[in-house]
Amino acid sequence: MVTSEVVNHFLKAAIAQPRPDIPGVFTPGHGMPSDHAQFSTFFFVFTAAFFARRRAVLGAGILPAWEEAALVAGLGVNAVLTAASRVVLGYHTVEQVVAGGVVGVAFGAAWAAAVVVAGEPLAAWAVTSPLGQALRLRDSSIWRGDSWPTHGRG
Repeated sequence: MVTSEVVNHFLKAAIAQPRPDIPGVFTPGHGMPSDHAQFSTFFFVFTAAFFARRRAVLGAGILPAWEEAALVAGLGVNAVLTAASRVVLGYHTVEQVVAGGVVGVAFGAAWAAAVVVAGEPLAAWAVTSPLGQALRLRDSSIWRGDSWPTHGRG
């Protein structure tokens, strides 16, 4: 979330597109891309990817499938309504919220991929390292609901 906000800050500074000029609505700063639209779509895409990855790796989700689907659908609806509200309230143009949504989708997918490529091996290494074992670290992302994997340690 913080990294997404930092990316948005730099994009706004680089693009420097003003917000819509609507009488009675004053919001300082640049409007392109919409940070609300970016974050809500980032969270939607990352959560959907997280649940899909858990099911692909473990064969089961964290929640029952219908609850995960409802949560992801709710986040998708939230992303659309958030973007629409920014336009209706006069804080952004349609183009600014669409750009925020596109950046959010791209960044959510990239962050999910980074978690798989870098995060999963790092977590496995930390759990199995001597220090990790001494500290009794556990990787809850691989918890199957009935027991902790032992990583071959019996």
